Amino acid sequence: MVVYSITDEQSFHNVMKWLNQIHQYAPKDVKIILIGNKTDLRDERAVSTEAGQEFASTNKIHFFETSARTGENVKEAFEKMGELIIADHRESELSSRDLAATAPPKKSYLIRLLFKARMSP
Repeated sequence: MVVYSITDEQSFHNVMKWLNQIHQYAPKDVKIILIGNKTDLRDERAVSTEAGQEFASTNKIHFFETSARTGENVKEAFEKMGELIIADHRESELSSRDLAATAPPKKSYLIRLLFKARMSP
């Protein structure tokens, strides 16, 4: 989760730098959600919801606005992250099964087959 404060325009400008660091150092399939925090401070808003949504859409990541103080959308953001991770894990398991099904037989299996063939009349 990449979090910026909706009351601090500079923190929003830092998001691109943080994303670049994630893409540079994290695994390729890392899950990212952009969070605009401090929605409870509506009167101090410096970053519009639309700016956050546009940035997230452009970078193909999910977006939430939250308030850690009131709990607004915090549960939903973490649930979405969990869903993304679980879906990726399931997809990975299916790919592994597909690979195992199409993988060549193991060497020990081939040796047993050859041995049986030699022993057969």
